[in-house]
Amino acid sequence: MERLLIHRWQNLCEGFSLPEPVGNETFQRLKTHYDEKHRAYHNLHHIQDLFKKMDRDRELLQQPLRVALAIWFHDIIYKPYKSNNEVASAELFQKWMTPHLSDNSLVDQVSAYIVSTAKHIPELDHKDLTWFLDADLSILGAHQTRYLQYTKEIRKEYSLYPSFMYNRGRKAILKSMLARKNLFYTDLFQDRYEARARENIRMEIKMLGD
Repeated sequence: MERLLIHRWQNLCEGFSLPEPVGNETFQRLKTHYDEKHRAYHNLHHIQDLFKKMDRDRELLQQPLRVALAIWFHDIIYKPYKSNNEVASAELFQKWMTPHLSDNSLVDQVSAYIVSTAKHIPELDHKDLTWFLDADLSILGAHQTRYLQYTKEIRKEYSLYPSFMYNRGRKAILKSMLARKNLFYTDLFQDRYEARARENIRMEIKMLGD
């Protein structure tokens, strides 16, 4: 997997004409963050999964290089007990990449994509952004075996919390998702994942108990 991700990153750097030393250094920084021990789900496997979906749907994206940057950086800061991870990730993206990207509008756009993952509400009216947000939540519509594995991974990331606290907080999040008219913005993801996602969420709520 790492070799494939390195190749993807190198292609992205070429697309933005980033010098090779800058690209190599930045990849190692990215890897260090995504390899943090507390990450059971928000790691490089998650990044690779998003890129697989991007390969599948590439013809639907208007600016795939910008989406790829958002994928790489959207979870670079992930501290389960903090509420500002997305903003912190966007700020780190700006710090690392602004000196090497001449287009300020690009930096602003990708930052908005990253921040949008906080509540999965688009900060911009971009079709690419709604695709990105849907892809990021598509694990909800995974087959049951994978979804159950995902629930264990998320629980591990929040292992500091006792079960009664975790269960209460997790159920509140899941119920707020069910209350939405649609979990996904795009017809594509609604057709592929909406029904199964709702089944999975209801199943998890029952598993968490009263």
